[in-house]
Amino acid sequence: MGRRRVTLDRGIVLIGETVFFSKCVDGVRCFEKAPVQGIDAIGDVVRPRVTRRLRESYYAWASSRRAALIDCAGRSLKEPTFADMLNVYEDAAERERIKNGVPGERTALNTRKAFRRIISGCGLDMGDRASKLTAATLDHYLVDVISSGLAPTSAWTYISALKSIAPAWIPPYYAEAGFVLPRFEMPARRKAPPPRYVRPSQERLDAIRRFYASLEGLADRRLWLAATMMLEFAVRNGDVGRLTWGNFVKRDGRVFISYTPHKTSHSSGRHVFWPVAPAVWTKIVAMAGGEGDADEPVVDSARYVFECLNTRMRGVLGMDSDGKAAYELRKIAVDMTYQKYGAEKASALSGDDIKTVIYYYADPSKSVPDDVGPVLG
Repeated sequence: MGRRRVTLDRGIVLIGETVFFSKCVDGVRCFEKAPVQGIDAIGDVVRPRVTRRLRESYYAWASSRRAALIDCAGRSLKEPTFADMLNVYEDAAERERIKNGVPGERTALNTRKAFRRIISGCGLDMGDRASKLTAATLDHYLVDVISSGLAPTSAWTYISALKSIAPAWIPPYYAEAGFVLPRFEMPARRKAPPPRYVRPSQERLDAIRRFYASLEGLADRRLWLAATMMLEFAVRNGDVGRLTWGNFVKRDGRVFISYTPHKTSHSSGRHVFWPVAPAVWTKIVAMAGGEGDADEPVVDSARYVFECLNTRMRGVLGMDSDGKAAYELRKIAVDMTYQKYGAEKASALSGDDIKTVIYYYADPSKSVPDDVGPVLG
């Protein structure tokens, strides 16, 4: 009996436990073993599924096969200008969003803005060819912006837009447009591990508590509602804008917040289902002026609301202008839950895995039991 053959997706075939790519280009069948195998490719042999990494690898391979056949046919691909790159990305992002739901409109917009900022900061024009952007040019740009006061982490985040503008799924779109996919060489970086979360001092927590209480007196109650979604339920600011009243469900006389974070919706699929304290729910409804329809947003125009909330929070608490401001409320929510209920509950509230919670959102050093006795009493 031959090995089992299963078509996992268009162009992706599993034969036995080995993944292969298959594509017909201009009547020529290309068949090759995938560079990604095992759990990185299919997750589980018993119930195989195409992972995001495998799908992106297939797109890159399919594009390279097409480009090779085009070259063999005597057609040469052109080097794009920076403007060409933006056009290809904009079209590709929209088509990918229709097919797969990502990248989101906000993500695509931020990518294009950051790309333009890099090109301008390096002293280049959008009409210049992509090859003019070298590692040395980027290195000078980094030194200049960091010397001007920009935090190194932010500076490196800026140039990461070069990877975002040419993601792993985009090669087929470049081949279709007749362009060579640019390969930018990044400056060498000695990457230090990100700092672990450290719980704020009691004085700092008290100041944040007073700030949060002050929001109740504002005419625009959306600021209090937005802050509450983060401080009570650890909802990311982007997800706050997506929450509707339908995400608050009632079961057996209790209210629960039920939603899938955008960050996990296309990866782990982790879902949050967390009880809402009765007193908190009563106050939320009162501050909102009543419970809305299921499809009505809890916080309308959330992007604008968070701009106001972040500005006010930085001003009152003296926070760094580069900081995330309101995001600190989410960290406090996760850490407080960790301290009180443990890592599993903190993970359930945040939608993050336990390893992420303990490193980025909780301070295990502050989790000290009230009474300690001998292990072997």
